[in-house]
Amino acid sequence: MKRKKIMSVLLAMVTAFIIFTVKPQTIVNAENYSNIGKNNYWKFGYWAHTVTSYLEETDSGYMIVDAMSVRDKILIKNYNINYKLISEKKINLELPVFGAFYSDGKNYYILSGQNNPDEKDSVEVFRVTKYDKNWNRISAASLYGEKTTKPFFGGSAKMAHCGNYLIVKTCHEMYRSSDGKNHQAGVVFEINTNDMTVTDKFTDVNSLGIGYVSHSMNQLLIVDEENRLASVDHGDAYPRTICLIRYDANVDDGTFSNGMPQTYVSENYPYSPEEHPDWIVVDLDNEEFVKSIEEMTFQSVKHTNYGNGIFITETVISPTTNISMAPISGQIGDNYTGITVGDFDCSDSSYIVVGTTVDQDNLYDSDMATIFISSVEKDFTVKSTPTLTTLLNPNNCPYSPTNPFLVKIDNNNFMMIWSLGEYVCYIMLDGKGEATTMVNYFKGSLSDCKPIVSRRSVQWYTRDNGTFKLYRINTNNVNIRTVMVI
Repeated sequence: MKRKKIMSVLLAMVTAFIIFTVKPQTIVNAENYSNIGKNNYWKFGYWAHTVTSYLEETDSGYMIVDAMSVRDKILIKNYNINYKLISEKKINLELPVFGAFYSDGKNYYILSGQNNPDEKDSVEVFRVTKYDKNWNRISAASLYGEKTTKPFFGGSAKMAHCGNYLIVKTCHEMYRSSDGKNHQAGVVFEINTNDMTVTDKFTDVNSLGIGYVSHSMNQLLIVDEENRLASVDHGDAYPRTICLIRYDANVDDGTFSNGMPQTYVSENYPYSPEEHPDWIVVDLDNEEFVKSIEEMTFQSVKHTNYGNGIFITETVISPTTNISMAPISGQIGDNYTGITVGDFDCSDSSYIVVGTTVDQDNLYDSDMATIFISSVEKDFTVKSTPTLTTLLNPNNCPYSPTNPFLVKIDNNNFMMIWSLGEYVCYIMLDGKGEATTMVNYFKGSLSDCKPIVSRRSVQWYTRDNGTFKLYRINTNNVNIRTVMVI
């Protein structure tokens, strides 16, 4: 009983933050749906949304995957290389809530989910469905229960792959905790796409040392050249920062985590070794031991005194290294952070995160945002200091920039794209996130469709009242831009 009481206290400490509500995603009629500006979330809410617009290069041209066009279905539009429509089809959304689309170059994947208000472990809450390139269903992988009441709640969903493994990073509202509230946090799981089995997952309440962020208001991930998973969370409480998490295991063997919680108790702690064979009895006053744990976990070991000299502590051999890419002021758990995280990628030398932020020194009094670029060397440690720069708006500009995209041209050149009023703005960055050109701009719009690099141009699409527009910026000459109705 005492062990349960202690763990309930620890859990309450971990999850003591403000609850927020999210409007459910609504599928609307194709004729009046617009995805323009859906990449932004600072002016429309404090958290991101799942991406519902995708552009994919195919062998014969291009494909649009639009998940907000028809109720319970996904619209697939195929074009030739000149963007002439050659076919259109709709596929069923297998679970009620759309999460994300992904292509690994060989197959297509759709992530979907469903709510679990009764908190039943038997309810399927996440499903990844695998298709061939003709959209014939092959198989699926599922997660059940996983302390999830609402998948994708208060954030987004992204996927990446490494060899035959697919990694999903998203979020969920969790089962009711001991304080009577349903809290929100990030979710990560990995799938073997050969047999569509889940090979690793993290959906529990734990610590930042194994990738737990709460609330996690946006989630981004990549697999770098060393086959390591790196992700970014927009945290408002634990931690309250834009947090870069690098998993130290190679994900090409089916796992991103190689650590496990470990409980250490003092010699006079009363417990049954038969019930807890994994607990380790140590002298918690041993300074060398405490120091060694701090070095392994990259976090302090805190002793909790429960009377009569009895101490207990729980820690992990951390499978991650974590760093703050953009600090956030304000109160722990305040949903308002004045910041958005837009995109994340890596070069040969650095991880680069871009987003928008208000003046964090005047968080509650500032209503204008600027672009930020934060970069850190890929071999960072917890003591590293990222380079954080801001890109100021033109004088007297009445608009804040929208959440930017970071488009990888090659391993050491990127195009950062954002909107400012009725203009699309863009600038070239090098592998350290430093600007190499002046800002270019033209009249146009962005959407939640992340731009792709295809056939010597950066491309994305918008949709407004049934009208699809295709935007292109030439990568050889960034002054050449085209916009066409498709």
